[in-house]
Amino acid sequence: MARAAVVRQSSSCSGTTGRVAQPRSTTGDHMKVFYVHWNESECKARAKAIRAAGHTVRSHWSMTEHAALKEPLPEALVISLDRLPSHGRQIAEWMWEAKKRQHIPIVFEGGVQEKVATTKEKFPRAVYCASGHVADALRRLKA
Repeated sequence: MARAAVVRQSSSCSGTTGRVAQPRSTTGDHMKVFYVHWNESECKARAKAIRAAGHTVRSHWSMTEHAALKEPLPEALVISLDRLPSHGRQIAEWMWEAKKRQHIPIVFEGGVQEKVATTKEKFPRAVYCASGHVADALRRLKA
């Protein structure tokens, strides 16, 4: 079925930015990224890898506190679908519900096929990548 091809993830990233404007960074390829993952140790490890690729990263993993996304706004929002994907989708909904935030690209990382498919239905303009390939997705956003 055609849908299977849509949700298949490979080592490369998938998705398009559609109407999402390209982020404007004053520092070349460097981006200010907000990373969301619902496990503290995994979040810290993955944020470290994104930093190693040259980006500035703020992260959030707490289910008891709200993500500090209001100000300053990031140049890209990265949400892991590996744990609690519905929580990640709620953050993405909040991000794009206001016009002033709709220019910020959202990258969804990882997740099981059926959860990724659900997310793609709700967020067809987002970028999708396999776990561990966020740096590649961010590089594509800058291209």
